[in-house]
Amino acid sequence: MVSLSSGAPFTRPAPCVRAQPSLLGGGALLAVDATHAAGAVQVEAELADLCVSSAYKWLLATHGVAPCYMSERAEAQIRTTAFGWRNLAVWPEQGAERASDAPEKPMPEKMEPGNPGMVSVLYLDHALGRLLEIGIDRIEDHNRDLSARIAAGLEGLGQKVISPAARLRRSGNTCFAAADAHGLCEALAERGVLVWGDYGRVRVSGHLYNDGADVDRLLAALEGLV
Repeated sequence: MVSLSSGAPFTRPAPCVRAQPSLLGGGALLAVDATHAAGAVQVEAELADLCVSSAYKWLLATHGVAPCYMSERAEAQIRTTAFGWRNLAVWPEQGAERASDAPEKPMPEKMEPGNPGMVSVLYLDHALGRLLEIGIDRIEDHNRDLSARIAAGLEGLGQKVISPAARLRRSGNTCFAAADAHGLCEALAERGVLVWGDYGRVRVSGHLYNDGADVDRLLAALEGLV
């Protein structure tokens, strides 16, 4: 199995289109973590054998559930490691007297040994409905516009932007180098601007709920700190 991260750490969508043909020829499976892309830009999950994403980031939901896509090749190789009433065919095939063994249910129930976290599922269902209503094309264009504006502003302040410059290689994150990334994030938070930073970089994330005024606030706050 070959694993790629789509969007992390510097917001470059994974090269699934280029990687897939060579992997198929060798029989390897392609797994993609789309956490930093799904909901911000289009993700062609079908180009991978396994594509997963968190729900709490760009997808506007919360912890406790994760969208997952698997190809038929991947499904054929899946082995169950946890068993319960939900993924075993114990009812109604078996009555009150349960047998010592029971067949597994087919996908997707096969992957759920017990009750799913329904509150998290409902949050995600509502969030996906809103994203689809707005349209991923509009969201993608908006996020890339914000990213370009953020990058230009950072460079204007003399900061080294380490995210890709090409528009089609951007997601919603824009990263720049910072010696004391954590300290800079804390200073920005004191000024009402929330970003993430560690390991020598700061990550600025712009999404559908942000606009140019938010970018201006970020740059104004940074100007007095860098």
